[in-house]
Parts: sequence; C-alpha cells; structure tokens
Amino acid sequence: MIWHVFAHYGIVASLIYILVEFLIFQILLELLVFSIDSKHN
Repeated sequence: MIWHVFAHYGIVASLIYILVEFLIFQILLELLVFSIDSKHN
C-alpha cells in the first residue's frame, strides 16, 4: 500500500523532501557562519 502511495505522490514527495533538505542545509550553514563570526569577534 505504501508503495502505491509513494508511486502516486513520488514526484511531490521528492520535491518536498528536496525542499526540506535545502532548508535544513541553509539553517545549518547560517549556524556555521554565525558560530565562525562569533569566534572572530
């Protein structure tokens, strides 16, 4: 059943997954830059 749902919503799920991964990456990058900046000051 779950494979049928995944096959039906595969493209949408993939786009959402990519979007979530991108947002998480952006947040981690911001935290990394913030920690580096705070160390320099």
